[in-house]
Amino acid sequence: MPSIACHCGQRISIGSFPNPGVSVLWSEESYDQVEDPVTRDVIEKVFLNSPLLVKCKKCGRLHIDWRNGSRISYLPISDPPEQTP
Repeated sequence: MPSIACHCGQRISIGSFPNPGVSVLWSEESYDQVEDPVTRDVIEKVFLNSPLLVKCKKCGRLHIDWRNGSRISYLPISDPPEQTP
């Protein structure tokens, strides 16, 4: 089953469907290129060709798999405390 290794050591399964930890990044341009009528087959093609967004449940990192062999990860940070003048 396919998975992504997170920097924190967690293995994140991306093989099951539906998977609550996996989303796709669908651009406005991609949306605009979808022809009517929008059917499940059309949405499936968009899903299979869109970059994956995978969230690690352990550390909260977001992994973007661009589906071209490259992947980038983002670690959320806490917002700095508000400073009063």
